[in-house]
Amino acid sequence: MMVGGKELVARAIEQARACVRIGRVVVTTDDDRIAALARQHGAEVINRPASLSVEGVPTLPVLRHALEYLEKYKEVKPLVVVILQPTSPLRTTADIDGALGLMLDRGAESVLSVSPGERQAGQDYWSPVADPENGAIYITRRSVIMEQGRLIGKNVLAYTMPVERSIDIDTQEDLDRAEQYLAEQSEGTVKVKKVEKKRSHR
Repeated sequence: MMVGGKELVARAIEQARACVRIGRVVVTTDDDRIAALARQHGAEVINRPASLSVEGVPTLPVLRHALEYLEKYKEVKPLVVVILQPTSPLRTTADIDGALGLMLDRGAESVLSVSPGERQAGQDYWSPVADPENGAIYITRRSVIMEQGRLIGKNVLAYTMPVERSIDIDTQEDLDRAEQYLAEQSEGTVKVKKVEKKRSHR
């Protein structure tokens, strides 16, 4: 899908590559078109197995596979993993850098991006952060994923993003609102209504 004249996957890759704190950008996928697009925009590609490519597979085993692949075939062991879902195209590189800085400065195991507001039905109510997650940024240490077997550690902090940049694209309406935001931003005005729906990816 396109937003602001650019594919969602390409936008996520460019945000990551522009981040001064990120040293390696990897896309895990089973789709040849997405893989080609990822390489075109400067990301490495991990071919995701069919067993991890069906609907409903949690994020954790996908991350474990990616980390195991990097260690086995690339001989690298990233200490920190930053998850940037393409469905959150309005986050900025500054948001990513800010969330990483929060983790490193405070020694947290994980950082979640949130936006002010009430929690919605279907969210993770056990989440230790007060505001609802917006799905834009998940950062966690390798040890949490590989040793604790968790996506989010127990020592977790929240990085707050404004609601107008917290659109999580699930529907055509979400996509239209993201397009509206980018168009109005280029004109110097932003009038996107408050996000009313969030999504959990655990």
